[in-house]
Amino acid sequence: MTGATRGWRPGAGAAVAVTAGDPGSWALGLLGFLARGGWLVLALPILTIPSPVLLSLLFRGEVGAIGRGELRLLSIGVGAVLSLVAIGGVILSAYADTALAERFVRDPETEELRGGRVARPLTRTERRSLVWWVASIQAVALLPLILAITLVIDGAVRTATSELIDPSTGSLSLVGRVVPVIAGPIALLVLVVVVVEALSSLASRRLLANAWDLLPGGHVDARDGRVAVGALARVVRSPLRVMATAVAGWLAIGLTLVVALVASVLAWGAARDVLVMGRVAADPVALGVSALLVAVFTGVWLAGLGLVGFASAVRSGLWTADALR
Repeated sequence: MTGATRGWRPGAGAAVAVTAGDPGSWALGLLGFLARGGWLVLALPILTIPSPVLLSLLFRGEVGAIGRGELRLLSIGVGAVLSLVAIGGVILSAYADTALAERFVRDPETEELRGGRVARPLTRTERRSLVWWVASIQAVALLPLILAITLVIDGAVRTATSELIDPSTGSLSLVGRVVPVIAGPIALLVLVVVVVEALSSLASRRLLANAWDLLPGGHVDARDGRVAVGALARVVRSPLRVMATAVAGWLAIGLTLVVALVASVLAWGAARDVLVMGRVAADPVALGVSALLVAVFTGVWLAGLGLVGFASAVRSGLWTADALR
């Protein structure tokens, strides 16, 4: 493999080219994104957070009667439920990542990255074993993530309860008052997500590349667990390349999410304004306008899903290309 093909840019170019020419990978990318909790992010445009006044009316005096112990138990319980959902999504995420990586390494666009080598065909048993290994790597990576999420939820529940009982100010929304207080746990969560995603991607892609006999240094004859852990040495040997891959992947997801969410919020806002007028059923014109706006929102939201799926597949291709170099 020449120095040019071992650079970072050829891998990034191949990731974009392969994904653009393979719409099927967009569906797998979207599946992986949704399985890792992206469904909650994409649902934000249609979620409405109740106001403090409405929450107070709903719960009345019950909020003030809850003690710190009950609050801590509630936050831990919520964290546990979210953790179970996340663990359930690990299987789907592992399947999507494995399938995406396999499509990438078998695409003619990646021939130079592979140095002309052909991915070794796997039996059904071997492929199933790979999926379980990737799922295991992602499950281990979830442990620090679960802890960070629990800290955020714990702080959010305690702060929100305190603000409902004794508001610190009336000029800010409930979210505006809660977020600054838990800024530290949120920053920790973001850091954990970035680090965990990079390490688990390195480990899983090295494991997959070794199974296909596509590692630059040749096949590593060792247990799968040791092969995966060996990928972490890349952080020490090539920190800038790992950082560039991580940043490029997050930029791809971040930018597409911003575009998709902003467009969805605007489209849903217009549709919601018409739907809540209360005259839709009696006014044929209002009914037609509302139906059109709902159709526009649906189209915008589905287009956003496709865009996010494309970006997620590109990010997967970036990490797979990194394992081939």
